[in-house]
Amino acid sequence: MSYRRMLADGLDGEHGLPRGRLGELVRRFPAVQGEVRERRGAGEYGFYDLVDQDASVRQIARFAEGLGQAHDHVLVLGIGGSALGTKALLEALRAPAWNELDDEGRDFFPRLTVLENVDPTSVAAALQRIDPRRVLVNVVSKSGGTAETMAQYLVVRGWLDEALGPAASRHLVFTTDPARGALRELATREGIATLAVPPAVGGRFSVLSPVGLLPAALGARSTAQRPTTSSGIRPRSTPAFTGLPTSGSAPACTCSCRTPTGSVSWPSGTGSSGPRAWASGWTGGASRCMSAPRRSAR
Repeated sequence: MSYRRMLADGLDGEHGLPRGRLGELVRRFPAVQGEVRERRGAGEYGFYDLVDQDASVRQIARFAEGLGQAHDHVLVLGIGGSALGTKALLEALRAPAWNELDDEGRDFFPRLTVLENVDPTSVAAALQRIDPRRVLVNVVSKSGGTAETMAQYLVVRGWLDEALGPAASRHLVFTTDPARGALRELATREGIATLAVPPAVGGRFSVLSPVGLLPAALGARSTAQRPTTSSGIRPRSTPAFTGLPTSGSAPACTCSCRTPTGSVSWPSGTGSSGPRAWASGWTGGASRCMSAPRRSAR
């Protein structure tokens, strides 16, 4: 991976990182990595544990195979990390203007709409396009009380109640804290389906938790292609780079991926051929390098 354009001598000499600063940063890296390990050990970085969530994945798969198939539109209510990951999945894995395609053009997969603000014009326009009898509303709030998300919920719940009466609760699923919060209380009182957000996983890291995996599963109903755990993938405990060059015109580092059978590395000078060859040679698990060929969500 080339980082030349981050350096001052790769730009205009005024902006960017001075090359001499690299040596200092390399010396600091072990201390920074030690702090990360310490915080992880204290339970602060829960996203590391998302590689081990077999029970959650099985629960999501059962839901998507069962109740999830009764709907042809998925409406996600959330803000920030509770919405952006799902939007990224939709944009990365589905064709542009996915919701504008007809049923056959979408291969009968559901449309997916993410409401991430409380703008009344946007909310009203979205609800006018959706049939309440065929929608599944996924309300996402880690705390269970995010003001914007709860405001969205109140509007959408009123819309569902008006159209469906007592059956409205069967069109809802809450993704929230496993034990507390307003959404958890509502779910317990009304028998609404729920999925738990791991308490130690921050919103910006939550796309690989039930926050993002449920919408992904609903949009990929083929069991063989449904999201699975990455239990064979582990974060590296050693620096991803060593010996950063402090001189020369072609700085580079070694890229690595850890697979169920070990780690694979390739020098950045090989371009994309290294990760592409790795991705084409290993088809197990749910991991793919970012530079590997994009595949369909199905």
